[in-house]
Amino acid sequence: LHSERIMHRDLKADNFLLEGGQVKIADFGLSRGHKRGEAVRQQDQVGTFSHHAPEVLKGDYDLSADIFSFGIVICEALTAREAQDIIDETRTPSFGLHEAGLKSYLDATKHPASCFELADLAVACCDLEPQSRPTVTDLLSRLESILADLTTYINTYTA
Repeated sequence: LHSERIMHRDLKADNFLLEGGQVKIADFGLSRGHKRGEAVRQQDQVGTFSHHAPEVLKGDYDLSADIFSFGIVICEALTAREAQDIIDETRTPSFGLHEAGLKSYLDATKHPASCFELADLAVACCDLEPQSRPTVTDLLSRLESILADLTTYINTYTA
């Protein structure tokens, strides 16, 4: 989507589908084209409040707001809870991601290092400075690395 300059604007776990081991993004009802270097200015908030980047709440955002929302999806995956149910533990007063709050759901004796790497990725995605968030290319690269580590972990402990 981002390579075509399209913002989804409502990334959340409910809008990800699993099909044949592949993840597909669904529900493009709020999607919108976005010109390079141009921020979206909008009075009404769209999407799901618990997944909003802080700049969306101000009505002035760009493609990086989707990256922030994806970071919240990672939080949902790590905690097996919906974002609105963990908002008090995982969000800061400025509506950023509270790293210690997220990692408090992980136990180093039970969770592989890959889970902590995912938490670090979520923190990077939810940086309060939109320009500091990873690009989609960086995000995919980090996810592939985490998947490789997780696959090795699974194969080691299930063999």
